[in-house]
Amino acid sequence: MTEQLKNFFGGIGSVLNLTPSEGDFNQRLQQIHPYQSDREAMQSDFEKIGSDLYGAMHEVDDEQREHA
Repeated sequence: MTEQLKNFFGGIGSVLNLTPSEGDFNQRLQQIHPYQSDREAMQSDFEKIGSDLYGAMHEVDDEQREHA
């Protein structure tokens, strides 16, 4: 079987597979939403935002010192 034919049938099979197996669903869910709870996801977001703000404040401080 040629490579094109394999890809063609693989594509048809993936389109017709409307109900993924339980393992595939859980694996995909972990890729999309890796946190166990919303609290963990929000905590991670706020930690990243805090880190970005902290870095920005230090950059501003450094620039002010250079111009002083």
